[in-house]
Amino acid sequence: NEEQRNEVSKALYEKGLQVALSEYNANHRFVTDGYNWNFVCNSGFATSALALAHHENPDYRNLSGIILQKAYRSIQYGLPQYAPQGDSQEGISYWDYGTRYLVSFLSCISSATGENEFLATPGLKETALFPIYMSGKAGTYNYSDNDMMDAAGYLNLWFAKIYNEPSYTWYHKYYMEQNPHSANIYDLLYYDPSLYQGETPVQLDKQYDAQSIITMRHDFTDPDSSFLGFKGGYNGAPHGDLDIGSFVYDVDGERWALDFGKENYNLPGYWDMNQEGLRWQYYRKNALGHNTLVIHPENGANQSLQVKSNVIESQLNEQNGGYGILDMSDAYQKYAVDVKRGFAYFHRNEVLIRDEFTLKHKDDIYWQMHTDADVTIAEDGQSVILSKNGKQVKLMLIDEQHLGQRFEVMDAKAYPGITTAPNQSENTGVHKLFIHSIAKKGTFNVWIMPLNQDNQDMPEILPLSKWHQYDFKGTKKPDATPDESNTPVVKPDHPDTTPDANTPSDTINTNHSQQNIHNKVDTSDHTHIDRIVLLFSASVVLLGYILYRKKAMKK
Repeated sequence: NEEQRNEVSKALYEKGLQVALSEYNANHRFVTDGYNWNFVCNSGFATSALALAHHENPDYRNLSGIILQKAYRSIQYGLPQYAPQGDSQEGISYWDYGTRYLVSFLSCISSATGENEFLATPGLKETALFPIYMSGKAGTYNYSDNDMMDAAGYLNLWFAKIYNEPSYTWYHKYYMEQNPHSANIYDLLYYDPSLYQGETPVQLDKQYDAQSIITMRHDFTDPDSSFLGFKGGYNGAPHGDLDIGSFVYDVDGERWALDFGKENYNLPGYWDMNQEGLRWQYYRKNALGHNTLVIHPENGANQSLQVKSNVIESQLNEQNGGYGILDMSDAYQKYAVDVKRGFAYFHRNEVLIRDEFTLKHKDDIYWQMHTDADVTIAEDGQSVILSKNGKQVKLMLIDEQHLGQRFEVMDAKAYPGITTAPNQSENTGVHKLFIHSIAKKGTFNVWIMPLNQDNQDMPEILPLSKWHQYDFKGTKKPDATPDESNTPVVKPDHPDTTPDANTPSDTINTNHSQQNIHNKVDTSDHTHIDRIVLLFSASVVLLGYILYRKKAMKK
């Protein structure tokens, strides 16, 4: 009723917009933040301002215009994170978190003003594909501080509607199949029956260059088929781990090679992310806790910070698989001269992981994989059977240089002699499968396959420089002359395509006067429902912000 409306409006003004003004003027970190917190704060403040933009109280109206102007400017520091392909450096859960708020902001701007220049942001249209390709068969590819839950399906309804792209709605269908009781008001608001005809994506593989991520799968529909995700990317990214070279592998509806994802955010020093930062004393954040290599294991980071690993060669979306090769040398620059890792995906079910390394001196080097399956190692140490829920996967080791390599297993914790921080998660039920070698130069070759198929012939092991010769059926091509459609993408000098998160987009006109913003807000009767939704959304977001501030003050 009118009394309640006035009370909510007063609260939005005093506890929302007045607080917002002081935070903008103080240049709070969200104002120029390049990631999710930019969207969270600006969305809450902007939707509150829109709800009061034509209030009868002139103080409410004036402050609304000021806040909208500041939000328009600030939001542009966050938008470049999507360029150019729509992926997220922070990972799928934080893509979901930040994009929910951004979509709320953009939807309200479009509804209230009738125009929206932000929709032309590079990578924004393409970002609807990110949750599609990060979804595995047993959960999402949850690198960094992320979990395995699917990103919200309703976001793709909005992207489909705003960009007239029916194919995006496939993900909403998929999401609702996985989460049948998760429908909410946004599914209703963004649903357009004329667009709800998205078909299963044609391309099975996806490479994101800015983050050096590749995902591959057998298909999108069979829950028992396989999924492979691996990454290079940045060490030291927001919410990031020291996980260059790490991977996940799903088949038969189970995750066999897992990523721990997040740790307890309240642990001391969790956000201390410099080279000597306490964050790296937590197992899940260190290279020790990932499915990658560890060279000369020691207290501390075990990979270098502020470095990037690029995909230097790849061949994707072939009928029977594909491959990708990472240059990980910079991550191990302290002890190594050259380190490369390749993932070859055969029969779209089986994986060959090959590492080629040259160290500065003869040293300890470990190959690692974490799993919550039961582990049975053959007597000779050359193969492993993983068992889980009545299903099995086999790993085989090919010791090319006869270095005495063999599989071993231990609890998911640091190697003896290495100290980690106290009070971290115990990782109960998770095993670390590892191979230990002492060498200056050598290789690791591990073949992973499910035990529910007929064709399990191991391919001829080729050096990474000759992987373009594979036909992805487990054999070598008769001639190393691939036709044009199968020519691998070679990127020896891959440019850094990640936008500067501290630079606002130059494609948006920020010259919106306070009066112009007011004039663009539609006050006709048919927007009555929109105003109710705006007011409701603003109240919810404001409540979340107040709770966040109270929690921060207690800390």
